Amino acid sequence: MCSTSIVQFSDIHVLLFIAAFWRWNQKWLHVKKPGFAPFGQMIMGMCVVWYMGLYPFLSKYKYMYMNVLLFVLSVKCKLSPDEL
Repeated sequence: MCSTSIVQFSDIHVLLFIAAFWRWNQKWLHVKKPGFAPFGQMIMGMCVVWYMGLYPFLSKYKYMYMNVLLFVLSVKCKLSPDEL
């Protein structure tokens, strides 16, 4: 009995996702002049999904980008890291 309730629970989520996509599709994409909004929203959604996929890596190396920036500045300005 537990397995059937899990299947029904996931079916509800699939149906809600399909309904939400249909509403978004009718409101933004299937109009006479959609403009840039639906494509900008898709691009933003892909960026969010990409960031969520990389979040464990990015959270582990918080200061990696700052160290790279300081290294580049020290090489270009010919400074030692202590002078920065």
